[in-house]
Amino acid sequence: MTPFRTRALSFLQKEWAALLVLLAATLFLVISTRTDPEGGDSAELIAAAFCQGIPHATGYPLYTWLGGMARLLPGSAPAHAMNLSSALFAGGALFLLALAVRELRGRMLAPAIAAAMLALGRPFWFIATFAEVYALHAFLLALTLFLLFRWRRTGNDRLLLLATYAAALDATHHGSALLFAPGYAVLVLLSFSIRPPAKRFLAALLLVPVAFTVFAHLPIRNGTNPPVNAFDEIQTKVEWGLIDEELAGTTFSDRFRYKLSGAGPKRKLSWFGETAAEMFPRFPDYFRGSIGTLFLGLGLAGLLRGMFIGPRGESLLLLYVFGVNTLFYGNFNSMDWEDFLIPSSMMLAAGAGILLEDVRRLLESLLRHPAAGRSLAFAGLAALAALNARDVVKRAGNDLGYQHAQTTLSTERAIMTSNLAERAHILMPWGRASYLRYLQTVEGLRPDVHVHSLSRKGYADAIRHLVPPAVVYAEDITHEIRQEYHVVSVHGLFEVRVKSD
Repeated sequence: MTPFRTRALSFLQKEWAALLVLLAATLFLVISTRTDPEGGDSAELIAAAFCQGIPHATGYPLYTWLGGMARLLPGSAPAHAMNLSSALFAGGALFLLALAVRELRGRMLAPAIAAAMLALGRPFWFIATFAEVYALHAFLLALTLFLLFRWRRTGNDRLLLLATYAAALDATHHGSALLFAPGYAVLVLLSFSIRPPAKRFLAALLLVPVAFTVFAHLPIRNGTNPPVNAFDEIQTKVEWGLIDEELAGTTFSDRFRYKLSGAGPKRKLSWFGETAAEMFPRFPDYFRGSIGTLFLGLGLAGLLRGMFIGPRGESLLLLYVFGVNTLFYGNFNSMDWEDFLIPSSMMLAAGAGILLEDVRRLLESLLRHPAAGRSLAFAGLAALAALNARDVVKRAGNDLGYQHAQTTLSTERAIMTSNLAERAHILMPWGRASYLRYLQTVEGLRPDVHVHSLSRKGYADAIRHLVPPAVVYAEDITHEIRQEYHVVSVHGLFEVRVKSD
């Protein structure tokens, strides 16, 4: 029997209960995935992956590639396949988080139970059951922690290479991962105090720019004019006078910086300003709903326990990630703030796993017989988990339960299957426009129609540039447009044509 097979069998024999807990949590996520897009972001990401296009900033090239591979999942339509990929990434994040804590405490059952609570909490469940970028972010974060912690324990420099590459990929995927880099660096430097500097440390740093080469996908695909291209919209709006060309620039790199600067997206970062005063009071209830009141307390206590008793370096990193992520998004004005706090909830789950391992050892020590001690420990952890799960599920029920939003996809499909004029232009807000592009790209409905996403205040300028000769459909129009153009209500929209003499 090979050494690898021997280690694998030993792991399965020791950790079968933990694996069952995590498999059950993952199965819950997989079963409850939705089959269609959840909203505008989801619809755009699915369509972009389908055609290997460019969604909204930052363009998410890694997610687009993996989403294209998700289409290979057997028996699933593109939307359902990408929703399933989120569930699998989220389940993988739970496994890796438990494995990371196992590197610190030696056993996996306690951290597995703590990680499983995340799957029951509605915030983590929500991002894990439809196509969005946050599940992959959670997976890469958990992978980085596991590799770093295992490198610290074993001294295998290959693990440092892999950890660096995973962290860099996470940063290319979701920019907030850059916040965690100082914590990673401190942990590596602390490791140098107990062993000579890693031989491959410089090689690990060289992997960072290699990871960022995924962004080469954006200018390459932009040059091929894919059906979904967030940067095409900038040029159109510049031509219509809706965006200042000096602000947006003329080259692809200029417009990439314009997107990243936040001038495009309606988000605002305010350092310890009004946003923080409004957001921070909401966080305690959010974390109770994410991981449960009991495990929230255990998580905070576990992180502090690690700081004072050990393992100090790893606990410092977990506490740092929790703190910097929570502080940053407490000052970030966005509708997605609950999704952004998922990494913070993961760190609390890790802390709960650290402390629950102490509980397991205490319960086992109460009985001298090993089998009886393990049974007592399992029963005690199960009782704590059941008590906490009751709180988590109750809070999820108070927050809409395990349900997804009702999309307007049937309404948008009715529009795209109606008798629209050839090569017409449709003006809609971004969310609904994303649904239309999804139907065009994934389902092949009316590819000749031009869909534009813009705010209603830009409709008048767009219509003046398009009519005549084109026919324009808009979901809303002003009194001034009615006076200047021929307007009729059709297909749930307003059809705008030039007035006849």
